[in-house]
Amino acid sequence: MNIKELIKKWYIPPIKQYADFKSRTGKKAYWMFILFNFIFAWIAFGFDNIFGTHNVGFWGITNGSFNNFYSLILLVPGLAIAVRRLHDVGEEGSKLIYIFIPIIGWIILLKLLIQEGDPVENKFGPAPSEDPADPDIGSHPYTPNEGQPEEKFDVSVIRKQAEETIAKKEKTEKKKIASKAQKIKWGRDRGAIDFRTPPNKDGSRKS
Repeated sequence: MNIKELIKKWYIPPIKQYADFKSRTGKKAYWMFILFNFIFAWIAFGFDNIFGTHNVGFWGITNGSFNNFYSLILLVPGLAIAVRRLHDVGEEGSKLIYIFIPIIGWIILLKLLIQEGDPVENKFGPAPSEDPADPDIGSHPYTPNEGQPEEKFDVSVIRKQAEETIAKKEKTEKKKIASKAQKIKWGRDRGAIDFRTPPNKDGSRKS
């Protein structure tokens, strides 16, 4: 998978979900987004150095126009995906306020963000897909998930399985009919009257 496909898979979907503060985002999806966000932030920082638009910001940290513009664009998507990550571990998004508590708050928040999410549905919704670009992947039994052999989803294989199921059912029905016929024969051999047959002319029935 090339860098373009990775960006399309892990970086673009969270940006499109900028307004989603209710659902959940998995651990891998969150940190892949953070990774690309960090890379692009450094690219913006590089442009500031090239064009001389950098300056010294808070706590002596060098910043610049390109970096500030990029950070402004990613502010809401970044907050949204962080809230969804907290939802994934069963925590309220309001715990993002820990970021304003130096050291201790950062450690607590980092611990929550690297924690494995709930494997089942929680109060914030169902467990998220591992592939953010395809949230419905795996919802159908014949959907080819990543890493599964294509042969499993071959139409000919599915047809063969259906034919085998039908043949097995027909074989079972034949056994039931044969068993029933055997019981009727067993009764006739012992003199039982078969009331399903029409009577003889003298009113008697065939034994």
